[in-house]
Amino acid sequence: MKIIADLEFLTSFFLENDDSDRYFYLKRLLTSADSPAEIIVNFDFEEVYRNPEKRAIFRKIAQRLPTSNLKILETVQTKEFYNTRDSNLFFINNEALDFEQFGCFSITSHSLEKVDNLLQSEDLRVNNQKRDWSFLKNFKVPCNAIVLTDNYLFSNDINYENTISILKSLMPTKLSIDFHLTIIGSDPKKSFKSIQEQHKNLLLSLAAFPYHINITIIRDDHHGRYIHTNYTRFHSEKGFGLFKNGKISTSDETSISISSVFSFTKNSYQTRNAEIEKCKKINRVERISDRLAGNRTNRLLL
Repeated sequence: MKIIADLEFLTSFFLENDDSDRYFYLKRLLTSADSPAEIIVNFDFEEVYRNPEKRAIFRKIAQRLPTSNLKILETVQTKEFYNTRDSNLFFINNEALDFEQFGCFSITSHSLEKVDNLLQSEDLRVNNQKRDWSFLKNFKVPCNAIVLTDNYLFSNDINYENTISILKSLMPTKLSIDFHLTIIGSDPKKSFKSIQEQHKNLLLSLAAFPYHINITIIRDDHHGRYIHTNYTRFHSEKGFGLFKNGKISTSDETSISISSVFSFTKNSYQTRNAEIEKCKKINRVERISDRLAGNRTNRLLL
């Protein structure tokens, strides 16, 4: 995880006198030893730190030993930069730079309120007041990859419809690089369509998105029910095939745990990484065509 920040943002941020929760969490993300993020700056940090006037400002992140890369803002405008599993955050005071086109989250010192969406974590009740997964749009932040796991995703057409509803709620509306989607699940009853047919159907169902989608489906036992994006982790004890014909039965009502990977209270970054490691091992295994469709490409699983 990398935070890429420029001099203007950091100067403005640390000169701010703000006692809000938003500012507290951002400051902790930048300065705390338990922050999961590596800091990269677009200026010579040691040179700036030698300036007595600047030292008082930047002392707060000096212990994090930021990496200086004077050309970083040029590098991050190339598509090749995003062929990595790192989930990058951009704290840049240059509104002309568009990082959302790469599926990345960015703020300026004038748009700190955007971080509220990034940091939100809650347990949300899924009951008969909801008709499908469209409520997940409330937790949508930029992303360029999703890993979805559920052993029963391929059990029937109802579960397939749930999968499409989830993806349409979370996938970005625009992207200038390929989107990577990996779905891991089994078919315990061996009663559903072939995995190759599922791959073809998914491509057709998601064809309206204006970018290329690289889909991998792996048929393998995975008893954890998770959705992982670049910045958010979703967990459902009862899985994701909950809605049938726009309704959810009382017996299927459950709570969905939604966690920012930056949540200090839930240790989400380490938890997510452990779950992703399991998916990476599954993704590496060579399989015959009835157990694998796609080329196994996913940034989150590199």
